[in-house]
Amino acid sequence: MAAFMKEQKYDYLELMREFEAVKRKIGRGTKDTINMKLPGSLNETCQKVVKKDLKQLIKNAGKDKQITFVSDKAKFDAKLLQGCFRKATDKIVAHMKAIFEKEPCGKNISMILMVGGFSESLFVHDVIKEAFGNKVGLSILIPNDAGISVVQGAVVLDDATNHYVSYLRFTYGVAISPEFEEGKHDPKRRIVVDGVDHCSGCFSTFINIGTEVKIGHKVNETYQNTVANSTSVKVKVFTANETNPTPTYVDEPGCRSIGSLDVTIKKSPKLRDIAVEYIFGDTELHLNAYDEETKEPCQAKLRLFE
Repeated sequence: MAAFMKEQKYDYLELMREFEAVKRKIGRGTKDTINMKLPGSLNETCQKVVKKDLKQLIKNAGKDKQITFVSDKAKFDAKLLQGCFRKATDKIVAHMKAIFEKEPCGKNISMILMVGGFSESLFVHDVIKEAFGNKVGLSILIPNDAGISVVQGAVVLDDATNHYVSYLRFTYGVAISPEFEEGKHDPKRRIVVDGVDHCSGCFSTFINIGTEVKIGHKVNETYQNTVANSTSVKVKVFTANETNPTPTYVDEPGCRSIGSLDVTIKKSPKLRDIAVEYIFGDTELHLNAYDEETKEPCQAKLRLFE
């Protein structure tokens, strides 16, 4: 097939179009044979590369009862083509069931939206409906032209960026070590840095769960290095879910470490205050950072865990 794709690009694309058409019309209940037009150059490539024609290769594979030829068309047994999809659909269903059963968000899913080229397959429709169609409170939506729905959505999003609003599903914050305050902080968290008592692992929120964010929504925070002459400010970023939206410490239930923020600064004998600007609402979280005293920009990187 690699040689066919390389040497007969036009015919290869035509074959893929034929396969796309078949993919759309074969379902789990299909019993009739499926006709597919095969380009003559495919047989020529087989003879050139493996010294056997297409019919002989099919016979050698033991599929000559399931694939027959009439003129330039191949007739496929429906069960054979269904088997081609089954391995992929079994993995899809298993993955989706794992999300419903094991992930915290699974219990809140009310709709399965099927998009992408594979979602145009009647076989995939049947498998998903059979696996999840009877699940209470869950609906399955298959839009027209599912294969280009993602592209259409991207165009709509780009055209309506000024009107797009989302709501945060988590509280976001960082782990900080402020100066220790008696009666406020847990004595077990007391640490000493350069002779000063600090409290380790405090959750410092910079945006709350449920906050409405539009494109370009900005949040400004200031962080300080805790050791003089350091060349970076590093903070761990955490989320808190709806079970504990206002945590005091980062290791409380409902909190999860999602990555780290690393800001490069100039070496200085003084502690530096670094202003960090988080920009929400786009498909990615953007950052800007600068030294509050010198106003010089700093390099900031947010490394998210997988």
